[in-house]
Amino acid sequence: MDGGGVEQVGATQAINDLLLQSVNGKLVFFPGWEPGASVSFTNMRTRGAFLVSARRSASGELQDVRIYSEVGGACMLQRQGGPGTRQPTVRVTGKAAAVAVRCTTSECAFDTVAQTSYEVHF
Repeated sequence: MDGGGVEQVGATQAINDLLLQSVNGKLVFFPGWEPGASVSFTNMRTRGAFLVSARRSASGELQDVRIYSEVGGACMLQRQGGPGTRQPTVRVTGKAAAVAVRCTTSECAFDTVAQTSYEVHF
């Protein structure tokens, strides 16, 4: 192996997993980050060919979620706040009309089109 930097010892993956995970095809935001500090990431690649950016405030509010679909298909998100919370609003970036979102008690999903960017508001 060439190199020898952190990309080969797993440190980068460990940090990424604190910020975003794809578990059984479902995106889970900031699973290893406790509230108390604001945190963000930009353009992390996930399973399903999505590039994801998000920010979380110190109080734990998820903000500025953007998902770019490279190939299209369903995008599943872990429901924020658990059962009984309102479902997210999803819009194509730069468009006013909302995208249809399907939710269960634990997750929400919406269909994406290839090469399209989406804004998600929880």
